[in-house]
Amino acid sequence: MDGGCLDNKVYRHNNDDDLSIAETFTVPELSITGLASDGKSLYSCDTAKGKIYKHRLDDKLSVEAAYDTPGKNPCGLFFDGKKSLERGQQNQPHLPP
Repeated sequence: MDGGCLDNKVYRHNNDDDLSIAETFTVPELSITGLASDGKSLYSCDTAKGKIYKHRLDDKLSVEAAYDTPGKNPCGLFFDGKKSLERGQQNQPHLPP
């Protein structure tokens, strides 16, 4: 999946040569600047609100939980197989609660 912070959409891509779009989700209340998944949930970060959101993998990507970011200006997320991490503008890693 990838997030479009300008159009407030999240795109799920097919695993084909073109990475064609399989599904589009609109998340108008969020300004997504990073996405990561642990295989069970999708996590997004929102720089404007300073939040990390845990989403259900349903047809609306419903927000299940919200966390304050431990650092300023979150701009990316990744999952290392154990813990989800966010990166701030200073490129410093932070673990959400």
